[in-house]
Amino acid sequence: MPALGGAIFLLLSLLVQLRVLAGIDLTVARLVAPLGNEAIDTLGEWVAVAVSAEVSLIYAALGAALLWRAGVGRLAVTPFGFLLLEPIELLWKLIVNQPPVPDEFYRRVAYPLTTLVLNGSFPSGHAMRSAFFCVFLGVVLAKRGGWPARIGPALCVVVALLFGFTRIYLGYHWFSDVIAGLVLGGSLALFVAPLVVRREGSGLRPSINMGIPR
Repeated sequence: MPALGGAIFLLLSLLVQLRVLAGIDLTVARLVAPLGNEAIDTLGEWVAVAVSAEVSLIYAALGAALLWRAGVGRLAVTPFGFLLLEPIELLWKLIVNQPPVPDEFYRRVAYPLTTLVLNGSFPSGHAMRSAFFCVFLGVVLAKRGGWPARIGPALCVVVALLFGFTRIYLGYHWFSDVIAGLVLGGSLALFVAPLVVRREGSGLRPSINMGIPR
């Protein structure tokens, strides 16, 4: 699955570079624009901050602390995995031919954190981070059993899609930017999260609780 996600991301990159998806992007932007209202603006503003690179470091640190306590050892650093994707995001925005969304679609909401303006908009970093954390959490919940396993993964997917949608709504990104970001972040999560789940279920945590050294 992670390899398939990587292949899809590269295919999307090629299609965007060739401007094949430009018509679809513009159509989606025009469909979303009439939805504008103050309540969704506020939601979009909150989401923009919540999945910023700066705040994502806090999530990663909390996740790493919880995983360390769960006894997964060095794999506790995996929530910081999204940092591996940041150079790809920046490089692709520099080399892929994806012009920014026109001002007519921009909602002009406040954003108090760091803003880096580049030539392109592909892929969406916010969508990428949303997918990484949501899919990571979804995989972990799926192995828990009970109601978390039944509704947790689906809820995580819905949240990631909703967060990705706000990037289109606010006029920061095209549809193809968001899809590529979701694919990229989700693919990495599907690679690293199962490693954590297997390590946690390997009997390591009971050994720690019993005082048995590793």
